[in-house]
Amino acid sequence: MSLRYHSITKSFLFTSSIRTYSNLPTGYTKPHALLLKLITEDLPLTSESKKYFREYWRKIIPENQILPENTLLNTIPIKTFATFIQNYKKKSSTVRAAYRKELLLNYIKNPENVRSLLTNLGFTFKENFTSDEILSISIMDSLRTGDVNIAADLYLLYYKLFPNAPLNKKLCSYVISALAFENPKFDHIHLLKFLLLYKLFKSYNTHLLLSEIQIVTLCNKALSLENSPILIKEVLSKLMDIELISTDPLRKSKLISAYHLIETDYKINNAAGVLLTWANIKNEYNSITKHDPRILHIIMKIFTHNKAYRKNFKELFDHLTPEYYCNNPLILPSIIDFATKTNDLIMAKKVMNNANKYVFQKNSQVVLFSKRCLSSLLRMHLKFKDSQGVDRVLKQILEIFGKHSEENLFAIISHLLSIKTLENFNKAIKLVNSIPQERALLSYGAIINKMVEWQIASNGKFDQKSMPLMNELLSKAHTLDPYHKNSLWTIVASLFIKKIVHRKNLQKKVNPKEPSKMIFNTTCLDLARLIYKRSNSTTLSASKTDHNPFTNSSPQRILLKLTNNNKVVILRNIASSAIKGKRKDIFLWCCSELYENGIPITELVLGWNMMLKHRFRFTQFPNKSMIEEDLSINGLPIISKALK
Repeated sequence: MSLRYHSITKSFLFTSSIRTYSNLPTGYTKPHALLLKLITEDLPLTSESKKYFREYWRKIIPENQILPENTLLNTIPIKTFATFIQNYKKKSSTVRAAYRKELLLNYIKNPENVRSLLTNLGFTFKENFTSDEILSISIMDSLRTGDVNIAADLYLLYYKLFPNAPLNKKLCSYVISALAFENPKFDHIHLLKFLLLYKLFKSYNTHLLLSEIQIVTLCNKALSLENSPILIKEVLSKLMDIELISTDPLRKSKLISAYHLIETDYKINNAAGVLLTWANIKNEYNSITKHDPRILHIIMKIFTHNKAYRKNFKELFDHLTPEYYCNNPLILPSIIDFATKTNDLIMAKKVMNNANKYVFQKNSQVVLFSKRCLSSLLRMHLKFKDSQGVDRVLKQILEIFGKHSEENLFAIISHLLSIKTLENFNKAIKLVNSIPQERALLSYGAIINKMVEWQIASNGKFDQKSMPLMNELLSKAHTLDPYHKNSLWTIVASLFIKKIVHRKNLQKKVNPKEPSKMIFNTTCLDLARLIYKRSNSTTLSASKTDHNPFTNSSPQRILLKLTNNNKVVILRNIASSAIKGKRKDIFLWCCSELYENGIPITELVLGWNMMLKHRFRFTQFPNKSMIEEDLSINGLPIISKALK
């Protein structure tokens, strides 16, 4: 007890001295003087005194290249400092960082003190050591004790103190390997340190060389992060540009991270990001067909579902040979889906003729009769009203798989509702009611989607039959899925926002400031922003979201299910209407939210130009730099000025 009392008393005395210490020695900062007292008087190390190390480093580490005079190592007896370090180095990373930084800070002006400290701490070193060797000792010592962040900080500090020193690539590689190692508690910080190292090499006009395993582990580390979309994007972008240490010329380092980047953007429906990355890597091989077909598939899919990028799909398709796409179970359905979505009968006939001609016999089962290809063929025959083809495919699906998938039922119901007639509507309802309810949720979405479209077309009014039916379907869905785990609820959220911000709701009214002029009534945009903000709460449970926002009598209290999959779509819809309604504040808010969800400014600018400017949609860009150059010259000034 007496020892503990003694420790507490000394701690109290030191804390008191912190508050009263005012007569500082000339040239000393307050934290320096307090640390001097801590170490020379053998006071206990506390969380409070650790803060003074950080404050000392902030003041002592020079912004310019002038090395400091009054360092700890230069003002404290070596043996006293070494004893303090030995007492605390196993317990405190702050102390371990302290002596390592002191070695670097004092190498030029106090080399003898550096030598003495190393000797007292038991390090072995060459008689005539160099600054690079001191860096190596400090970093390897940090890595041995698991101080990965300290190792990165020491490397960065060294080149701040010695900017003319050549980059030690081997040491940097050791540090990056340690940063890449998965450590959930520090993953975010480790990736920030990696970006600082990348920036350092860039400032030296030197390529950062990494091994394939380093790139892959850093990619995986970035992709495992939560709630940091911009950091993920930044890390993957940098990894895409890093050169690979490899003896295999076919392995392209940038492809590893580029593919991850495309997958990340695909998941949030960021077509502009996919286009930029694809433009950056498409010419890495002498043939596009050498790229991973899984990546080609998702590129095709996102270009198909975003109208502004369909020309880019055509450009990609033109580089594929029939022998290639007809024998690939991912690519052929993607092309059939594009022809169906764009109502291109000529393309559909061409593709099917090629399939009959070029599919190898050994591939026919895995390509033409795969579940995905049969679903694509079903949608195609429905679209082009080929009843015989529909019957044939439906029969094949039942023979091979025994039942129809939810996607196939969705396709049939969507087709029935493509023409607004009472007969078709009743057929769709009858079909939905015949499906086991647990398999009908996706089909509910098809019906609700059409009802919203019809409501918008009829000046925002649901007819008498639609509203009760919508309520019935959504109530059934809520009973089946009370926790709102099904994708139906993200569809409902997107449709509701689409409905309230539609241009028909942007009614003109007299400008109260200038009665002779008309302005848009944009209260619907304010409502959409309010609903989004309330629904975007991190504490909101999906089960608390409205199962039928269309009938809610208090729209300002509506809560919608937001996910990474529908946030971008919703924000783009609000932003598009904000442009029409001349609400710059709402537009910028949407762009800020899109940025927070992982879409950088460059991609926002490209995305809006693709959507709003005809020439961008129909221009072929051979590479990423051409896109960026064209944006800078021909981009919409209103967008570039708003987002600069």
